Amino acid sequence: MQRDVAALDRTGLDGTATGLPSVGVSGETRVAPDRRQAFLADLGTTPQELFTRYGGPEGDAFRLTVACYPFTNAEGADHARPDHPAR
Repeated sequence: MQRDVAALDRTGLDGTATGLPSVGVSGETRVAPDRRQAFLADLGTTPQELFTRYGGPEGDAFRLTVACYPFTNAEGADHARPDHPAR
């Protein structure tokens, strides 16, 4: 993924914009332990719904990558579980 993003060049050989849009999305959320399974299920089905709605055999190819993982800061404090002490 990093190689693909790094290779994005928004200009053509003539120096004009290529017109192929890209978008980056990032965020942080807190999910209660009893809702984690539902959250992860929704996270898995939402991209598939987009592929089904907008995808087809023709047009520009776009790659979508979603990563979801517990957030920890550089000191190792676990922000995913506020009830856990910093390590």
